[in-house]
Amino acid sequence: MFALLALALAVQAQTKEVKMITSTDQLTLHPGWNLIPLDVIPTPATPEAVFAPLIAASNLEIVTGFQNQMGVFFDPAGLPFLNTLTGLVPGEGYWVKVTNEATLSVTGEVISPTFAINLKTGWNLVAYWPSETTTPEAAFADLITAGKLLLVTGYEQGGKFYDPNGPPFLNTLTEVKNGFGYWVKLSANYNGFLYPTAWQCDNTFTDIRDGKTYSTVQIGDQCWMKQNLNVGIRISSGSSQTDNGTLEKYCYNNDEANCDVYGGSYRWGEAMSYSSSSSTNPSGIQGICPVGWHLPADAEWCQLTSFLDASVNCNDIGWSGTDAGCKLKEAGTSHWTSPNTCATNQSNFTALPGGYIIGSGSAFGYLHDGGSWWSATESSGSNVWGRHLNYYEPGIYRDPAYFSKQSSYSIRCLKDN
Repeated sequence: MFALLALALAVQAQTKEVKMITSTDQLTLHPGWNLIPLDVIPTPATPEAVFAPLIAASNLEIVTGFQNQMGVFFDPAGLPFLNTLTGLVPGEGYWVKVTNEATLSVTGEVISPTFAINLKTGWNLVAYWPSETTTPEAAFADLITAGKLLLVTGYEQGGKFYDPNGPPFLNTLTEVKNGFGYWVKLSANYNGFLYPTAWQCDNTFTDIRDGKTYSTVQIGDQCWMKQNLNVGIRISSGSSQTDNGTLEKYCYNNDEANCDVYGGSYRWGEAMSYSSSSSTNPSGIQGICPVGWHLPADAEWCQLTSFLDASVNCNDIGWSGTDAGCKLKEAGTSHWTSPNTCATNQSNFTALPGGYIIGSGSAFGYLHDGGSWWSATESSGSNVWGRHLNYYEPGIYRDPAYFSKQSSYSIRCLKDN
């Protein structure tokens, strides 16, 4: 009996440690009708709460859905007791009509890649929640194989359709993308439908928080983002990034166009999403990376650089390796200062020289001359193990004295295993 009680308490303790992963879905709405999904499960999930910013701006005309094979609607200007859409359900799509273009931010629990829904005979209005773009053939492969898919239609400022049984050249719906919902017509019920998880490194993915798309690259056993992270609201370099619930970034010379090329610049606290780390952290932490990605640990940077260059000594402080930097840096001098010594980008990592803000000051420096990236591993209470490349060195630089937590550097995210 006592053993059973101890087991129950242990299970309960483990359950308490499970944390809900939350994120913010950014949806771009055009004037008129939009067919949208939700990539998150908001709380509360009422239309009044989810569309509150649009309602407050007098920009929401109507929301319609299709629940239990019946049309439902929410009219913010109508009589509340007449509204039949009272809750937004995970996996469903919705028609949203707005007067003016807007970006709707919805925060909630992230929908798992293995989330499944039950589809009924006839029409179903479904969401597409995976981050990667795919084809209708791939997205609905299980329904096609089962012989139950009759038609898929979408709306991207114009109607499109995919008929699995018709001539392929007539199909106008050629991509299934994050940020859109779809009508799916079946010949029979299908329970447990989920989208394939066949995404592979070297494909692109979309950050559901702001709709930005990133390329990826497989290097050894690791999958890295091929661009520096660019997420958050730009603030002036004279302002401090703080733990205020809002993602904040610096852009070189306070110019958003530089973030578009070189990514954002972040203090370590912001990069870590104000979570703690330790010098023994072997596998990084999500920080402000997208769901499914994380800020790499010092050991994971070591794995990358030693894979590319056997002469790298991961215990060295300062410059190490004979050509790790050559293989990581983007080749040429369109972004790097000449001569950009030995840069071949053999790894396709495509490191760019985004510069930095040193210390707690507001002055930028080193754009085109060097790039610096955070790790998730502390060296001390005030310093971190990071990596640095510059235009005249073939190796890679590792020195916590250079990476003060008060400075601002780039982020390159690594795919979770």
